[in-house]
Amino acid sequence: MASLAIVATTQAEESAPTDLANPPEVVTLSQLAKLPPHPRLLANATRWRELREQVKTDADTAMIFKLLRGRAKSMLALPPVDYTADPHNILIAVREAERRILTFAVVYRLTDNPTWLEAARSVIQDLIAQPWPRGHFLDTAEATFSLSAGLDWLYDSLTPAERAAIIEKIHREALLASVTEEEKMGWIWADHNWNQVCNSGLVTGALVTTERDPALAKRIINRSIANLPRAAAAYAPAGVYPEGPSYWSYGTTYHVIQIEALRSALGSSTGLESFPGFLQSAASLDFLTGPTGEFFNHADNHKKRSYSAAALWFARENQRPDLARAELERVQQFAAQVEEEDNRELPLLLLWWRALPESLPKVPADPLNWRGESIQPIAVLRSSWSDPLATWLAIKGGTAHHSHAHMDAGSFVLEALGVRWALDPVRDNYSFLRAAGYKQEEIFNYVQDSKRWKVFRLGPEGHNILRFNGAPQNVDGHAAVGPIRESTDGATVELDLSPSYAGQVASAHRSATLRPDASIVLTDTWTTLEKPVEVTWQWLTRAVVTPEPGGVRLEQDGKGLRLRVEGDNPRVDIQQASSLLDPKIDSPLPEHTRITISISSPANATASLRVTAVPDKAP
Repeated sequence: MASLAIVATTQAEESAPTDLANPPEVVTLSQLAKLPPHPRLLANATRWRELREQVKTDADTAMIFKLLRGRAKSMLALPPVDYTADPHNILIAVREAERRILTFAVVYRLTDNPTWLEAARSVIQDLIAQPWPRGHFLDTAEATFSLSAGLDWLYDSLTPAERAAIIEKIHREALLASVTEEEKMGWIWADHNWNQVCNSGLVTGALVTTERDPALAKRIINRSIANLPRAAAAYAPAGVYPEGPSYWSYGTTYHVIQIEALRSALGSSTGLESFPGFLQSAASLDFLTGPTGEFFNHADNHKKRSYSAAALWFARENQRPDLARAELERVQQFAAQVEEEDNRELPLLLLWWRALPESLPKVPADPLNWRGESIQPIAVLRSSWSDPLATWLAIKGGTAHHSHAHMDAGSFVLEALGVRWALDPVRDNYSFLRAAGYKQEEIFNYVQDSKRWKVFRLGPEGHNILRFNGAPQNVDGHAAVGPIRESTDGATVELDLSPSYAGQVASAHRSATLRPDASIVLTDTWTTLEKPVEVTWQWLTRAVVTPEPGGVRLEQDGKGLRLRVEGDNPRVDIQQASSLLDPKIDSPLPEHTRITISISSPANATASLRVTAVPDKAP
């Protein structure tokens, strides 16, 4: 659950697909009347006892617990959570409270050290004292999960007055608030992460406070079960999460929280893990990770790949020791910074980890080349899984009119020799845009003339795409990614970008080929309409770029890559990204360079541009 700024898209404003006040009855009042005593959220008393023994007998559990306890110790020196830092919402503060409450509560459950109980109690009391915003329900949902976990895991150690205060806060500010003007709360049935996060957070609140209002708890739980499929449909068919890999971690983690909450409290997940593509989704992250260990960070995603409690859960659910081992190694890689990082998943990692027998059947090796069909389809070409200097290209189709999307149909990233040569700029901090005067609804408006597309990182300027007369892409277009064709000449994928440029050209296609020599060939072909068109090809990099005959040379980290350009009188330009930014709305992009290649294309004609990226010979 990386720290991401999330708001609902315009898609969430559609009318509710079900009767929210009377959802289908999957969970009954009779079942809720038989809930086990606390603790019952994610782990019952038996599981907590097992975990104490697991810390002693399992080296990986001991490693995670050592990191968690070290984080808890470092947190003791932190000042209280500041809920006034961002005047627009308290989400970042709520997440810090969540990180502290989960950490302190788990360490207390496993040590009985009253230091951790008092530390958790202090954060809980501060969170209760804050007014929770109604207009940005994500804050409320995460706050609800935080208090629910604190109440449940610390139940026997809290006073009756403390329990009552937590229960009343959850009941009034979360559960009751969610049924007030319910038909206007589009997150309930949205097709993106808000659905998963908000509904799951409220389900945890309902399960730990059921005795306060059983009928309301039943309504909240069944409402979520009825509407979660709207978001889960996005995993089909290949497990590619349309909002990208960082948002996969966020939305999917809360999805798993709901599954595990229902299992621990009611003994059944009600099938919430059975959606097409869902259980395969964690494995897709490996395809989206380059040899450098960084993600294809399209849309509003982080480039850094951190550890994920959800990924470890998927390894257990799919009986994949290989996935589990890779995730545990990722935890160890982040050990040095685990005390300071803002990842809130470390406590969940401990709860969800169970050693898997290495004797399980071996999973076939992943293919080098992979296509992930999705609302935002992606293709990946890779020369090797084992070579850290391998060539790896990830390219996407899709649309700009989707939650957290950018104007980037046809954009790609490229790694070779351990360097990312073509990149997607690191996501911006939305608090910067809010401070610059952007309203929340302007930042997350995906229509054609939205102010969102004026921001360099979000619009067409900051992506490795084609441009026709400098116009933005068509947000209502959807670029398809074709099947990967493999031959002795390499692996090739073609994208039909024509819908993304409707009205600008008659057709546009982009193909990418990974050759056996680890070079990449990018070929763009277009057919113009009745007027001439100025065509521009963009490539963003952090490398030092030097013009040379036939193209340019890129140098970074002591490595080199040549771009060889073939086309009808192409003109190459090298621009410092800083000169392209609007300081009022764009935060700095130091050391970023944009390479552009321009071609004048006559009316009613078909033309093409070919760029071959050739890495230097590996040392």
